[in-house]
Amino acid sequence: EAARRAWAWTAQHPDVTFRNPPGISTGEYGDANCKDERVWAAAELGRTTGEAAYNDFFLNHYAEFLPTLDSPPAENWASLGPMALWTYALSTSKGADAKAVAAIRDRALATARAVVERTRGNPYHVSLLAKDYVWGSNGVAAGYGIYLLMANLFQPDPSFVDAARDDLHYLLGRNTFSLSWVTQVGENPFQHPHHRPSGDGKQDKPWPGLLSGGPNAGRQDAVLAALPKDLPPAKVYADRLASYASNEIAINWQASLVFLLAGELQ
Repeated sequence: EAARRAWAWTAQHPDVTFRNPPGISTGEYGDANCKDERVWAAAELGRTTGEAAYNDFFLNHYAEFLPTLDSPPAENWASLGPMALWTYALSTSKGADAKAVAAIRDRALATARAVVERTRGNPYHVSLLAKDYVWGSNGVAAGYGIYLLMANLFQPDPSFVDAARDDLHYLLGRNTFSLSWVTQVGENPFQHPHHRPSGDGKQDKPWPGLLSGGPNAGRQDAVLAALPKDLPPAKVYADRLASYASNEIAINWQASLVFLLAGELQ
């Protein structure tokens, strides 16, 4: 019933977005588009209730969120469209539209095969493109792994699982730094996450199991800005507490790592 009320509210207010209030300068997890949240909500309510109104909303909008072959296809905090597509395509609801399910599955498989091919062609066997070295690029790498594992649910293919495992290898040390981007994991883990409890000066090591944000060609902090200008995107990283743009700890890419690890253990 709470979900129904929330859905009714969004129908009346479909474009209410978040902005930091005046005087707040910390990171703003703003989002200018609410449609992906509504499409995911429609998929969840549709498979839960079986009611046509939710199904109709999903069918009218899902195609806008089908992945393209050259874009990061997995979810992130600002883009929940993939969650909607996966929910619908994996639903056992009798009301699911067969044509939509087939379209979602076919696009997922085609995109996954393209990701596999470029992962095989990368010297480090990672799915990342040059443009993917953004703030939280390690989360993007884990996200590719998630996408490949989801495609494997639609149609089992060992190459999907192998490529997802390659993305995990990248995070755990097979990268340009030979560095494990998970604290206290591996032979050479990073040491200085932008994580206040780890940097309080009262302990020798950071909290274990934290995933660094990773290389970031955007250079949005002073540490990265001071690095040589000719570095390739994959090398724009500093294991420094002050480098919040490359060494931040965030729950969204931490969650992606957990999903990737859990999927690889199946």
